[in-house]
Amino acid sequence: MGSTRHIVDLVDELAAIRGNDPALTIEDKTLSYAELVELSRKAASRLQALGVRQDDIVVLPMANSHEQVSFFLGSWRLGATPLPLSQAVPDAELEHIVAAANARVVLREGQKFDEEPLWEAPNLLARRCRAQASGGSTGTPKVIVDTQPCVVDLNQDFWGWELGKAMFVPGPTFHSGPMNHLIGGLTRGVHVLMLRKFDARKALDLMSGYRTHWALFVPTMMNRILKLGEEEIAKADLSCLKRVWTSAAYCPAWLKQAWIAIVGPDAVWEIFGGSEGVATTIISGREALDHPGSVGRAAGNGEIAIFDTEGKPLPPGEIGEIYMRNKVDDRRFIVISQVKPRMSGEWESFGDLGWLDDDGYLYLADRRVDMINSGGQNVYPAEVEAAIQSHPAVDDAVVFGQKDDDLGEMVCAMVYSSSGSPSSEELLQYLSTQITRYKIPRRIEFADEPIRNDAGKVRRSALGVSQVHAGSQV
Repeated sequence: MGSTRHIVDLVDELAAIRGNDPALTIEDKTLSYAELVELSRKAASRLQALGVRQDDIVVLPMANSHEQVSFFLGSWRLGATPLPLSQAVPDAELEHIVAAANARVVLREGQKFDEEPLWEAPNLLARRCRAQASGGSTGTPKVIVDTQPCVVDLNQDFWGWELGKAMFVPGPTFHSGPMNHLIGGLTRGVHVLMLRKFDARKALDLMSGYRTHWALFVPTMMNRILKLGEEEIAKADLSCLKRVWTSAAYCPAWLKQAWIAIVGPDAVWEIFGGSEGVATTIISGREALDHPGSVGRAAGNGEIAIFDTEGKPLPPGEIGEIYMRNKVDDRRFIVISQVKPRMSGEWESFGDLGWLDDDGYLYLADRRVDMINSGGQNVYPAEVEAAIQSHPAVDDAVVFGQKDDDLGEMVCAMVYSSSGSPSSEELLQYLSTQITRYKIPRRIEFADEPIRNDAGKVRRSALGVSQVHAGSQV
């Protein structure tokens, strides 16, 4: 039998051989492989009772949980395709996604069922492994369907899953990265650790307690862990980490450098690319030391070009819109969206701005739709956010523009600190040493709770004038 195998067949075999070994820990509860398989068979029976058949899409608006993972596996037993969503998805957005995906069933966490016999039929092959809804940062969410069947190739481990016995996947599975790596670990017999909702202290305790060799973060998570302080991080001893991947949002150079100092340059990696899978870039920690701030070069058969507003290619060093293409590999993802992609011939853009250096390394400026023009000066929110987040007392920040009669747009910021916010005056004084004056926010609001979701996403368009009060002007 070849190395490419059905996801659930592999999990079933692990249960038969290593049934008592830990498969999945979510916070303080661990399921063995045998327990996870039994739960997934029950999930398959429940889905079948709801009318789910092969090739159906099953929408799962749930937090990370053993129940959610059991419905992933249960869907694949029936040959169906799971589509995870945030448990807090608004009704209108859920309705849009269900209609776009033509989904048969929506199943929320804790839904009650009559007891059904365990599913004992042969596992069917889902011809479409998974579906995701985009983060929505560009507007109406898209549904992105992976056309690859629910199989894995055991000979492929570019990510480093098998470098140890325990891996940490704290992000929500409604984002493609955590779901992919959950599958990668479970099918290879690696103990997967997750959180229902990200918490820096719990994350540090899990990594330290289980001596994890692998972790996947969004930059916000990395920053929150850093804010626990050098003493706490040193006590946890993260030398066990052989791979730390970051994705889903731009990782500022200072933040990546801080993690390189903790786990070493060979352990830190970043991947950048749209969920649509046109192309990606990858950069190692060692490359990042030579190209600080870059997200890497095109990986595999992907290509990158920078175009101006008229669709003409720009030379290295000039900021424009980032376009990608892949002329070799078949397109893996189907995108269901009301919004057509921005195309320039064979090249496709997702609205990001940036530039290439002479060596082909890509640097991000920001999203085209998020760029702020203040008094005739272009301000890229990502740069300002990175400067604010580098303040020792700040956990996170989101920068956005608001209409202003004088400047056209005013630079504003929403700031979150779990340990007590710095004063506006203190933060402004700090920023004056970090960025040019015209980029410094004219208004700052301090949030009482995290600004981004656990996938590291935020909709700047939702940060309206009602959330920035006149008293916050600085």
